[in-house]
This record gives sequence, structure tokens and C-alpha cells, in this order.
Amino acid sequence: MMETGVSDSIASPFLTANTPGTMKWYGWGVDAGGFEAVGRPGLWPYAKAQLGLGESSPATLLPAPESIALPNRRVSPEIENALVAIVGEDGFSCGHRDRLLHAYGKSTRDVWRIRHGRVDYAPDAVAFPQSEEQIIAIVRAAGEYDVALVPFGGGTNVAGCLELAHTESRFVLAVNLRRYNRVLDIDAISGTVRAQSGILGPDLELALEPHGLTLGHFPDSFTYSTLGGWIATRSSGMLSDGYGNPEEMLLSLRMATPAGMIETRDVPHASNGVDPKRLCIGSEGALGIITEVTMSLRAAPIKREFRGYLFPDFASGIEAMRACMRGGAMPAMTRLNDIDKTHLTAAFRRASAPLEALVARLVKRYLRDVKKLDLKRACLLIAAFEGDAGAIRWQRRRTERLYKHYGGIGIGPAAGNAFAEGKFDFPYIRDFLIEHDVVVDVCESSTVWSNVVSLYDDAMTALRDALGAGGRRAWVGCHASHSYAAGTSLYFSFAFTALRDADGRIDPWAELAHHAAVKQAALNCFSRHRATLSHHHAVGTDHLPWLAAEAPVAGGTAVDTMKAVLDPQGIMNPGKLTTRSGDGRR
Repeated sequence: MMETGVSDSIASPFLTANTPGTMKWYGWGVDAGGFEAVGRPGLWPYAKAQLGLGESSPATLLPAPESIALPNRRVSPEIENALVAIVGEDGFSCGHRDRLLHAYGKSTRDVWRIRHGRVDYAPDAVAFPQSEEQIIAIVRAAGEYDVALVPFGGGTNVAGCLELAHTESRFVLAVNLRRYNRVLDIDAISGTVRAQSGILGPDLELALEPHGLTLGHFPDSFTYSTLGGWIATRSSGMLSDGYGNPEEMLLSLRMATPAGMIETRDVPHASNGVDPKRLCIGSEGALGIITEVTMSLRAAPIKREFRGYLFPDFASGIEAMRACMRGGAMPAMTRLNDIDKTHLTAAFRRASAPLEALVARLVKRYLRDVKKLDLKRACLLIAAFEGDAGAIRWQRRRTERLYKHYGGIGIGPAAGNAFAEGKFDFPYIRDFLIEHDVVVDVCESSTVWSNVVSLYDDAMTALRDALGAGGRRAWVGCHASHSYAAGTSLYFSFAFTALRDADGRIDPWAELAHHAAVKQAALNCFSRHRATLSHHHAVGTDHLPWLAAEAPVAGGTAVDTMKAVLDPQGIMNPGKLTTRSGDGRR
């Protein structure tokens, strides 16, 4: 048994309640972080060519955070005094900057609005609990005073899970869990870890490292997202092919609901009827606040090797992925880019040393002249292999035999290492381009193998048609990752340049409406193909209109039914995962 405190100095969005500015209020990451295109010489020329961009200087300046008007705050001395009695003066804030930081998540819609000075919603106050007892007391007080609660982990959600409708009439409290961030126990014999829900990914892995263990969950948001958030949104990480998704790693949990605690036992499997854990996984804070989580772990690999492969086209790469999954030869990670995503990946690479550049030119000549590969149509696949040197060689031989059957050609570790090095930089590219009035976003789905290529073709057509409306310059690409026995996920990235009037100005709200139309076109396409509305970004507000059709339960959704028992007042993250109208009350 052990308990360890994890310092906020390791990539933490929040240092204390008194220094919330550590987290960017206007984009991804922390104030000290960001993205520089200087070290990636191909990125800006590629963006200019694809999107018709002009000068490289930012086109839109940030407003001062103090100048951004927030919705009027509901003031209730009775409620505020009750909350201060629970978390203390330093654990409660109703200041402008704290409200601003908790107004939105980090979706494109969120970042675009806030950078243009528009905040449609902000909580009335923020609480920073440090114990489960305080969390339980907050939920109890919310029921007593009819307060709406919004659980807030790392704040990285990109689907609108953290935003309430402006029609909510009750006092709204954001419950920031970043101070609730301790590892409580590491059971090396069983290979499990029990931790508080507010712990960040890097902090958790740092605590596991001395024990030779890893969770193996590395989503794009890894640096700034929390363990509880991964469970609440059914997250997925880049190594899910090898490690699975968090719901498969989840051994037990505790969740504070208005009706009382949900607590499950540390057992690997049980046949005790409906699994209570499944009520909590993907609940998005709509039923309660996840407080503690016990996860199954793996031995940390001795080595992890990333390598690149080129396929003649996207369909060939998909067939190779399916064959690997069927034949038990799937690497820990497989990520297949289509043509446009392959070209973007090439443009995103860091500058090469002269010798590396020469080698790259020789490899291209070999692929073109000897292997007769059409490099303009070739699709890049990145695979990750794990284990000791012998295990990796054995895995590679099995996998590459199948890749070769479908036209795959190995191009060595350089492309794989470039991906691994920049894996967590991708969200910063979006913010970098938004500074230049380019709207950048993603949408993702999953489907069965027999439907993957058809869904890809139709979704690309739908996105291209929607993006080009009004004569906008646009770009769209896709990659496949997160594979299963029955199918895989498709992750679409798109961008379009804002239209300008005769005076060179843009209408930010017209561009936001265009963005909404593009997302709608993609989601409608997913629905027509009976694919999922989201593979790992959750539902939030962005995907809610499609939810009832995808997963109807007795005329509503599963959460409609469960809320009647666990949250009859509708105080938990109102409006999420429910098809019922209104401000959350039943």
C-alpha cells in the first residue's frame, strides 16, 4: 500500500486555485506552451498552398481576458457560504478569470468564440475540492440548494461536454478536480493502481515508472487530461490496439451521485447482473462525479519502436490492417494516413540535417524508380512495436509479411520517430492556424471493416462539398487508427480559410456557422452509414442531436432512464446525454 502526492509542476494546467492563468484561456495547453512553425520548414508553405494564405503574421489579435464580457453571475450568499464551508476560502472562486477558464472546453468552436471575445456561458463559481468527502458534500449541497454542477477535469474536451445551455436558470458551479490528484495505492502483485480522478496522465505514468508498470493510455490530450475524464468520456489512446481502451482497463471505481455513492469491487470479472461500472463509463458528468478509479496495468515495455510504411493507396492499407487484426499480428499502434494526411505529415516534419535530407532523397528515388511506387498517391502507415529486441523483431516479421502482401513497403524508423516526437503537438497546429483565420477541426467515427472504405469515400465527398460552400479554400484528410476485430475508426481532419469582405475583414460568426454546417454534413454521413457519431470524443452538446437515433432506449436515451433514479433533480451537468428538453429539471 502506498499514497503519493503528485506535484502540479508536471505539465499541470492548474497550479492552485489562486493561479488559474497557468491554463490558456484562449487555446490548447498552458501559457508557457505553444507551437512554432520555424522548426518545421515545410508546414507554412504547405498551408499557404492548400488554403491560399498570405502573410505569416497572425491575422487576429487576442482580446484582453478582462475585456471579455461574461454572462451576468447569479449571486447567492447562502449557496456561496455553504460551498466555502466545504472547500474553504482558497477552494472557492467566483472571479472573472476563473469563470472564463471554466466557460468552455477546447473544441474549435470553443477556441474560436473565446478568441473573438464571445462567451455564451460561464459558471457562476468554481470549487476546487481536495478530498472525496468534500466532493460528496458538494453534491449533497447542490441537491439541497438546487445547484447545477459541471465536473471539470483537465478541461480538454472537444465536444461541448463542459458547456451548459444559457437558458439554465439555476446557480451553476464548476467542480474543478485538479487538486484531487493523488495516487492512493499501487498493487504490483495484481498489477493495479488506485488513484483520485483528477490526476493527469503524465503524473500517473510518473508514479508508475519506478514500479516498471504503465497504463498505456496516451490520447492526444494526454498531457492535460485526467484519469476521471478518460473514464467519463470513453477516451481512446494511440496505443489502444495493444492496450485497449480505458473501459477495458477499468477494474473498479467510486462515483458520487445525488442518490448516493456507486462503489464497485476490485475483481477482474463478475456475473452479478448489470455492471454498475457501465453506468459510469461515458457518463460525461451527467450522473455524478467519479472520485476514485482502480485500473489494470501492464509491464512497461523495455523498448518501443515506431516505423513507417508506404502503401499504394488507402484501401490497400485498410486491408493490411484488417489482415493483421485477423491474423493476430497487430502492432501496439497502427495509424494509416490517406493521401492528404500523408502529405500534411511530410510537411509537418522537422528540418533534417544535410545527411538525413540526402538519405531521404535517395529513398524517394528508390521507391519511385525501383519499387515503382506512385509517391503522389502513396499512403503512410505508422506502426509501433513493443518489447525487448527479440520480441520486436518477431512482431515486425509477422506484421511486415502481411503488409508486403498488400503492397506495403517499409521506409524505416525516421517517419515513425517523427510521429512519436510530435504526437502531442497536433492540437497546437489548430491554434496556430486559427490565429491566421483558418478554422481547423476534426470529426471521428468507427464502423465495421466491410463498411470502412465506403464510409471514407462518402464522408470525404460530404466534407469536401460542405467545406467549399461560398468559395472557401479548404483542405480535408483522414487517418484510420484504433482497430478492433470487427472494424476500425476513421478520424477526419479539415480546415477552411475564412472569407474576407472588400475591406479584408472576416465575419467570425458566419465562419462559425459554416463550421457547424461542415460538422453536420459529416455527422449526417456517419448516421446514414450506421457508423458511430463519435469514437472517442464523447457526445457533449456537439453530437447530442444524433444520439437518440444511434442508441434509443424506451423512447429516450439510457441516461434519461438512469437520471430518474440517480439524479432526479437534474443537477448533474444538465442537458448532457439526454434527449429531454428544458434546463435539466425533471
